[in-house]
Amino acid sequence: MSAIQGKVWQVIGPVVDVFFPLDEKNEFKLPPINNALSVPLDDGKNLILEVQQHIGENIVRTVAMDSTDGLRRGLKVDDSLRIRILKTYQEILVFGAPQARLAPPPNVREKTAQAPLYIGG
Repeated sequence: MSAIQGKVWQVIGPVVDVFFPLDEKNEFKLPPINNALSVPLDDGKNLILEVQQHIGENIVRTVAMDSTDGLRRGLKVDDSLRIRILKTYQEILVFGAPQARLAPPPNVREKTAQAPLYIGG
């Protein structure tokens, strides 16, 4: 399976839109939702992006797993990783290494222990 290559189309904070042009068979191919994309940066590091949405016109909306400082339009984006990002309540795992901590879900008993709200007339 060949790698899908795209380019950074738009950067708005941690949200990065990526455009994927025609492949060698003149077909449009987009990476699946939750796939990890890699963007090589000028400092030698790779920025990992998680595909969140296919927004049309061969563009996917992604969320950066690190700071987008230095990211600019036109940079090459590579889908050769073929890795899905697994989410748990405790941490986000990419390549088996924790990237960010998430708060656990609220305790259901704490929510139901409050006095009920009565609406009437």
